[in-house]
Amino acid sequence: MGEAIVSTIALGLAVAIDPMRITAIILVLLSDRARRAGPLFLIGYMSGLTAVTGIGLLLTDPVDFGRPSKPSTTATVLIASLGLMILGMATWVWTNRPLPGEEPELPRWLHSVVSLPPILAGGLGLALSVVSFKNLGLIISAVVLISQAKISVVQEVVLLLIFVIVGSLGIGIPVVWYFRAGETAPATLTRWKDWLTVHNAKIVAGSLAFFGLLLLGRSALHWFG
Repeated sequence: MGEAIVSTIALGLAVAIDPMRITAIILVLLSDRARRAGPLFLIGYMSGLTAVTGIGLLLTDPVDFGRPSKPSTTATVLIASLGLMILGMATWVWTNRPLPGEEPELPRWLHSVVSLPPILAGGLGLALSVVSFKNLGLIISAVVLISQAKISVVQEVVLLLIFVIVGSLGIGIPVVWYFRAGETAPATLTRWKDWLTVHNAKIVAGSLAFFGLLLLGRSALHWFG
């Protein structure tokens, strides 16, 4: 169980490190409807992660992925494929980063986030939690890892909650900061947004490469260990 908790936290952190989604919640918190829209965005995001991961666990319940020390061939191939996919995404992000001297720009759709009503902000949080090859890949990895632990349903739910809570930290921290910092929150959030915009490619490519290699290393231990 202890190893499963550590691995679940690592996968959750990989979900949490996402500048675009963090920027989205910051823009929501900089809007006139932030006090309602921010929490609803967070609720939507956590709901999406919970629902998709939970459904994944239910659908894969009959599948034998083996154990962490002796994974099945299916689990090994799946994890290796996800690792390669994430490394491919890291390569694409890095090769398409702004050239020196170019001004990084936010995606066009992000500019409309500040005008979203609260209920749509919640829907956007829900969508952003799962409409992502990276997040889906990490969710599948978490499902395999939890299934391999061979634990009770209650313990699976605990691991699921750990994954969701850690995976939502990138959204939750700005929301908590907004309500705790009061009048100084907008200035700080704006600085965070500007920093994330400038360093977006480095953060995304670096984190994807790290976790992609982590998954490949995990599968390599089965084949060559």
